[in-house]
Amino acid sequence: MPCCAIITCKTKSQTASIERGGISFHRFPKEPNAREQWIDVTGRGNWMPTKTSTICSKHFTENDFIIKNQTTNSCNAIINKPSYVAISASVQNCEGTQDLQAQASSSTLLTLTPKRDKNLKRKYTEIQELTNRMIAKSTGGGPSKQKYSPALRSFALTLDYYSPKAYEYVRKTFDTCLPDRRTLRKWYQNMGGDPGFTAESIEALKIKSEKHEISHYCSPFLDEMAIRRRIEWDGKKLLGHVDIGSGIEGDHVGIAKEALVFLVTGINCNFKVPVGYFLVDGINGRQRADLILQCLNL
Repeated sequence: MPCCAIITCKTKSQTASIERGGISFHRFPKEPNAREQWIDVTGRGNWMPTKTSTICSKHFTENDFIIKNQTTNSCNAIINKPSYVAISASVQNCEGTQDLQAQASSSTLLTLTPKRDKNLKRKYTEIQELTNRMIAKSTGGGPSKQKYSPALRSFALTLDYYSPKAYEYVRKTFDTCLPDRRTLRKWYQNMGGDPGFTAESIEALKIKSEKHEISHYCSPFLDEMAIRRRIEWDGKKLLGHVDIGSGIEGDHVGIAKEALVFLVTGINCNFKVPVGYFLVDGINGRQRADLILQCLNL
């Protein structure tokens, strides 16, 4: 929608079509001197017009136009005979030009400043974080690969197993003497998942029984779950064959179709701990009894 570039003029193409008299809009000339004179009379200071900036015909006289074949050639006519004198008189007759200009500039700043400030703050934060990382890397102040003793490692895993909130409290109270939770997850991943009884689970049960004065009674459970017959290579060995633990051999070696899982459940206390699993392709009563005895003797 074309509008007049004069700061005190509110004429737009929509209002011009309603008014009588046939108001027209004319773009700024390309000739440097005439263009500079047009910019001066707009009252906008250092403002620069765009390709679509225009001035309405209210600020011109009839002598300012050159008529060719009853058609106004606004571009050539205004370039050859600029009407900056008439426009200047029209602007001078308006009161409060400087105040309007100041208000327009301030409103523009109020509109643009919050968004610009937000972008600048975001860029400043990113640069600051990048600088801190570079300084830490150059000075050797990055994350340290601290080695923890086996006793502290066992204590951290046990405490986190029983109460994650207690673990975080101890870690904050004693100035991060315990490793971060992400380190614990890596330790859990490095425990291995081979078939058999899990030493860490048995150790956790021992610590729980020694920690409380009241005796805890528990009962082992076992269940068989169907799995898909499949052999996979994990980069080190083939997985999916029958495996009933170290030192215990099955009647035959084939592809496992079931997982025999052992679970210890508390009777007079609330806990459940999986203590091991075995891959089988059907198992007889003798083999099942041997596994149960081995679980009880751990």
